[in-house]
Amino acid sequence: MEEQVCIGESCSRCLHSCPPDAVRQWGLDKAACATEAQEFGFAQVTKFFDRFFNLSSSEERKSAIESRDLFGFWQGLLRVVGSFGDCPRCLAVCPVGNDYHAHLADIQKHIPEKTPEKTAKAAAFKQARKEGHELAGLSEWNVRWVGEKGYQGIVARQLQEFKKRQKERQ
Repeated sequence: MEEQVCIGESCSRCLHSCPPDAVRQWGLDKAACATEAQEFGFAQVTKFFDRFFNLSSSEERKSAIESRDLFGFWQGLLRVVGSFGDCPRCLAVCPVGNDYHAHLADIQKHIPEKTPEKTAKAAAFKQARKEGHELAGLSEWNVRWVGEKGYQGIVARQLQEFKKRQKERQ
């Protein structure tokens, strides 16, 4: 790829949506991310059964057996859904790519995890970039994702081209 992909500080949708606030300016707090990364992984299964065995009534146990958690574990065993890798929030809200604009933009427009603290952090990240500060985590290797000077409007141009092609097809 020759052009940057990530919109960077002017977007900050990944930062706003991150449940454990693991997004750094150009890095990730992997330990914090891991707390959400395996929604139905082994650690979550053991927590579920710890709670399950301490339930006192058969009604509570029946409710737990019919829960979303148990269904998720079953899906994880069958299809590896939610068992590996990553928390889907940052991926779901990222506006990069035609698939986002075609299928996700409407349902992901509102970010319920967005807080005033995260908004302030995003503004500070943007200001630090604007002022030319050395940015922790930004290196020669990953600067290609956002460009030396930050986002230059490539995704916006791609979106306009995508919408134009959609109209032409109709």
